[in-house]
Amino acid sequence: MKATRKFDMLKAIAFMVVVIFFSACNPVEELLKPIVTIGSAENVSYTSATLVANIVPNGEATVTFMYQTANAAWITKTLTSKVTGDKSVKVTLDVTDLQSSAICNYKVSASNSVGSTPSSVSSFSTIAIPSATVTIGTAQNVTINSATLTGTVLPSGKTTVSFEYQTANSAWVTKVLPTKFNTKDLLKVTLDLSDLQANMVYNFRLKASNNGGESVSAIAAFETYAVAIDGDYYHTVTIGTQTWLRENLKVTHYRNGDAINKVTADSRWNSLTTGAYCNYNNSDSIANIYGLLYNWFAIADTRNIAPKGWHVPDSHEWDVLYNYIGTPGYLYGQNMMSKDGWSNPVKTPTNSTGFSALPNGCFNPDLASSAPFYALHEAFIVWSSDSDMGNISVVAAIIQNTCWFDNAGCRDKHFGAGIRLLKDK
Repeated sequence: MKATRKFDMLKAIAFMVVVIFFSACNPVEELLKPIVTIGSAENVSYTSATLVANIVPNGEATVTFMYQTANAAWITKTLTSKVTGDKSVKVTLDVTDLQSSAICNYKVSASNSVGSTPSSVSSFSTIAIPSATVTIGTAQNVTINSATLTGTVLPSGKTTVSFEYQTANSAWVTKVLPTKFNTKDLLKVTLDLSDLQANMVYNFRLKASNNGGESVSAIAAFETYAVAIDGDYYHTVTIGTQTWLRENLKVTHYRNGDAINKVTADSRWNSLTTGAYCNYNNSDSIANIYGLLYNWFAIADTRNIAPKGWHVPDSHEWDVLYNYIGTPGYLYGQNMMSKDGWSNPVKTPTNSTGFSALPNGCFNPDLASSAPFYALHEAFIVWSSDSDMGNISVVAAIIQNTCWFDNAGCRDKHFGAGIRLLKDK
């Protein structure tokens, strides 16, 4: 009897040992906790990424992501939907508040009724935001006091764009555009200015700033005009005591508003005794650059071809200009000639006076049946207002074959030549 009881006790003890052993090797609560495996971040961009983990919920589990940029504080985001089951489930979190070009860390934990399981930490690097690409354009719609600056921007991320402008040796004035750009498209940007000084050279450039840094374009320039005459704008230059227009005249009306007669350039010009004008080769595009060609009678008309405050110079006033630039070493018209427009001058034009003489050519009605227009790109020819010389009048001229400024040439008053105005004193 005692032996039997002893045997039963030993069996009970052995059973308890087995149960305790297996319980120690396979704790029930550890088997029922979620299993969490950290993944690799996907869709990594400048400031965003998709965080990834794989979860075996072992029932119903709540998933929480934690992430940080560099050594910043951890940010916690708990998924609104719980995961269930006993198989691996991929879970993700899209984040959009990261820093660009930074090392980011993240980890995941999952909790169910038994307990919580944390993951290891995974790291990734966000992409560096490139600086914006900026290209300066041209100044458009330039007037006496206004202009429209243009340029192009290729943003990368949220980009602030500004124009800067200055006169020579002055501080840059910055105008920030009110819109911040966040697109991958090439954009044209503009800025309207209305507070500019007349007859002034301005430099301007384009700047863009984003998380990738600051970009600055090359510098472009434009020049405001000094005066508006009959719908066209002109620059001025002061040489000695005289102030001249820097472009040849293009007016088609007298001062009182009456139209100047436009006559096709042919032999009829020889019979005219009233004012007339034409375009070189009857071309508007040439006239826009080099000015119109007038007969002398347009100058003599009492309705006045020049606006108030200006006049057509006489030969004595051309002498003043000649004497000012005609000091030793400065006798040649190269110092008055525009740097552009001449075909083959014997001396390199410097335009050091700023007079900007363009080779506008002329019209000779005596050659109407053959080649009445000539000397475009070869000669600057403009009228004087002298009226006491019968059928001829004085012209001022610069011929590229000599590059000499001649202020005492003569032409028939029916001739077609340019006009350069002088400011009244």
